[in-house]
Amino acid sequence: MKNFIFKSSLIFLFIFSGCGYKQQNIQKADVAYLKFQAPSTKGYKVMVNDNIAFSLTDEEKDKSYKIQSGKNHLRVYKNDTLVLDKKIYLSNESTKLINLP
Repeated sequence: MKNFIFKSSLIFLFIFSGCGYKQQNIQKADVAYLKFQAPSTKGYKVMVNDNIAFSLTDEEKDKSYKIQSGKNHLRVYKNDTLVLDKKIYLSNESTKLINLP
């Protein structure tokens, strides 16, 4: 009888101790960052995937620009002249430093 009670209590303990376990998957945001480096960033205009456009200024020299991760087509213009045409791949939460002429 003691053996039955002991086995029953062990089974009860194993069954109810596993009920509190929870597993969570947290996915980070699907973004990457671009950072531009040049002696002067004044006059530069950046196009990403032909739909995101922004201008660079000297006041925001250390700013990181948020874009989607994955394959991206990057075009950089200075005074309406194409100076950089590049396809890049950015992994999730990574930062790519772009050196401008």
